[in-house]
Amino acid sequence: MNIIERVQKVLTDLTILDDFNKVHIDYTDNSKYDECGLSSLGESEPKVNISDTKRWHQHNFVLYSYQKSITDADRIANSSLLLSLGYDLSTLKGQEVIATINGSDYVGRITKMWASNAMVYAVDDPQKGILYQINLFVQYELERE
Repeated sequence: MNIIERVQKVLTDLTILDDFNKVHIDYTDNSKYDECGLSSLGESEPKVNISDTKRWHQHNFVLYSYQKSITDADRIANSSLLLSLGYDLSTLKGQEVIATINGSDYVGRITKMWASNAMVYAVDDPQKGILYQINLFVQYELERE
């Protein structure tokens, strides 16, 4: 799995997101409360060790979710979910990633995941719901021959 597919699977497998039926790539359906949208923001410049046998990459994402936010209790629950998601992601590492670079496949492992900047992204009609977003960051290491 490439990094986008792997992060989608990691999010789908998290128990904290059990209430969500789907994690879509690059979109979310604002009419449904049980889905998320995962958008790739791209790679940061890789870091390389001195012998060019390992490369550390970082991929950045935004996770969107449309949630009920009619009462303060709803908004506290939504913010708590985002906080817990950050905690859960920080404990995950070791998942396999396959990167195809210039036609060659390289196997690697996720070394670190974290979340930041959770916030309300859009408010169209507070009676119907609010779109939340959180930034996700994934570092992974690739072995090179």
